[in-house]
Amino acid sequence: MLHAQHPLKERIDPHEVFQGHKHTLGKLKGLLASHTIGIKKAADMYTFLHVEIDFSNDKKTKASTIREYNTRIFSENQLLQLLGAE
Repeated sequence: MLHAQHPLKERIDPHEVFQGHKHTLGKLKGLLASHTIGIKKAADMYTFLHVEIDFSNDKKTKASTIREYNTRIFSENQLLQLLGAE
């Protein structure tokens, strides 16, 4: 369900999936609301993709964002500073 349908993929009924897996989908939304993916390029060189998605679906819904960071990094503290996390 997380990826688009393609011709080789079996068809899925989204309503059936949503009704039968509300708890799991809630957990996935929490994960995807603010998520960082790290891609190692060299010994200490990484690309980080940080995604933020607002699932509120109302008039106050913020636009989704994705930020890319290409950096040398040596510690988790550096990563947290880079992403503005505490």
